[in-house]
Amino acid sequence: MYNAMINSRNGFRPAGGCAVAEATQSTLLQRIRDPSDHSAWREFDRIYRPMMVQYALARGMQPADADDIVQQTNEGVLRGLTSYKHRQEGGFRAWLRLIIERRVRDHFRRRRETQATTAVLEAQPSDDPPLTTLWDRQWCAELLRICAMHVRNEVAPHTFAAFCAHAIEGRPADAVASDLGMKLNQVYIAKHRVMRRIRELINELSDGKRKLT
Repeated sequence: MYNAMINSRNGFRPAGGCAVAEATQSTLLQRIRDPSDHSAWREFDRIYRPMMVQYALARGMQPADADDIVQQTNEGVLRGLTSYKHRQEGGFRAWLRLIIERRVRDHFRRRRETQATTAVLEAQPSDDPPLTTLWDRQWCAELLRICAMHVRNEVAPHTFAAFCAHAIEGRPADAVASDLGMKLNQVYIAKHRVMRRIRELINELSDGKRKLT
């Protein structure tokens, strides 16, 4: 469903890019420097685990192995935070991808999986456009999922249902209105309202002004 939002088939594209931000929220990164801050790590895991799991699966790993990779990546993040410094937009996104990709490659080296060709193993993560694109796609999809689910809790059920049916699934507005017992203009208003709110949340996350719970 959310891939359709990324593809912008119906004109939806988040303003300000996909900075899941640097939802990284510098405050969250500061908090997880303390291993005893369990609430911070739960929030970090909630935000980043889904995209890391999907990335590992897309790289050809089994679900159980993907979970192991996420755990190893989190451990790598904890160790690396002491030297990590945010330098530019997308800096944390690139840094996190570097960590998880190294764990994936280590896994393939140990298991000697057929997916791990010599070319893949020898490539440098930062110079591998296809993998960067894959990671960025997962990053953006998860940002959209988090914001959309938050908006779902803010609006009436029929409003979100109309948005999903018309804006995401691409169904004609008149058909959506008929199915949901809404007026045609109400479907358009629902689409506009939800899309506007999602954009607002993305921008708030990107600016570090919002913490979604």
